[in-house]
Amino acid sequence: MPRRPKPLGLKVLEGTDRPDRHRLTPAFEPTEGAEPPGCLKGDLALGEWRRVVPPLEAERLLTHADLTAPAHYCAAHHAVAQAWADGDVPTPELLMELRRMASDFGITPATRTKVERGPMPTENPLLELMNEK
Repeated sequence: MPRRPKPLGLKVLEGTDRPDRHRLTPAFEPTEGAEPPGCLKGDLALGEWRRVVPPLEAERLLTHADLTAPAHYCAAHHAVAQAWADGDVPTPELLMELRRMASDFGITPATRTKVERGPMPTENPLLELMNEK
């Protein structure tokens, strides 16, 4: 089993960061306030969208090109939760797919270090306001 990559912040602190190994950031602009697609049905799926998407947007992990993937994750979450609510056991394939999709977004604790954030905005309105005085 391969070793997990170190977080970038830890590499900087240790002095082992190499800019030539940084992943390229996508050319798409991150989303803000994305609405769930119309095809996403059910309270469980929509509730999961409202729970998961805002933090992903705050971390600048979602772009407009990516919105289908969290919709698929929310639909899978709905299917698993509905199966448990009905007294059924979800299929192992569905559970594995839900876990795989969760790891794609860094939703599980073990996969948070693998997800690259988008570029953070360089302007800071609070800092600019403080510098005016």
